[in-house]
Amino acid sequence: MQFIKRNFGYTLIEVLISLGVFAMLSAIIFANYKYGNSAQNLTQAQKEFIQIVRSAQNSALTGTVPGSLDVLPYGYGVVYEYPAGTQALIFATTEERVIYNVSDTIIQTVPMKTAITLESCEAQGLPPPGSCTPQAPCACNIFFTTGDAIASITNGEGDPQLSMQTKLQSAATGRQKTVNVNTQSGTVEAGP
Repeated sequence: MQFIKRNFGYTLIEVLISLGVFAMLSAIIFANYKYGNSAQNLTQAQKEFIQIVRSAQNSALTGTVPGSLDVLPYGYGVVYEYPAGTQALIFATTEERVIYNVSDTIIQTVPMKTAITLESCEAQGLPPPGSCTPQAPCACNIFFTTGDAIASITNGEGDPQLSMQTKLQSAATGRQKTVNVNTQSGTVEAGP
């Protein structure tokens, strides 16, 4: 009688090859997940920044009086530092000026999402992005006058501008998204 030998297991080589293929696929999936998550955070931060600017614009249009003020403000604004800005302030002022001052009423401090920074305030007449550094940041003011919501965009040193573009950047990927504000039409919209 002859016995037939059957192999029911895997050889060491087959197991090592399978583990290697599994490890490579896992690394590819993890890298894409991390990149996709960063891209999603950047898009979400772009939408949140649009909401921040529109909140100030809507407060100016409706003439809302913040709880800490007794009189109708001259206007509402959003101010942030760039480059590497990590938060934006929504403020109201009773004085006739379009730039943020420490005496203004802060309505809300809005932090940016993790690893997302405000990188520029690009408009004709404002300092170019390269002239501001994290050690010596510039400030960008987006301001809306109460009642008619006439918009002004300035860094506090130059004349108000007609339109501007804010760049948000992901620290993880280096990718950027923009938010465009046009003072003539009053539009606040997502850029590329």
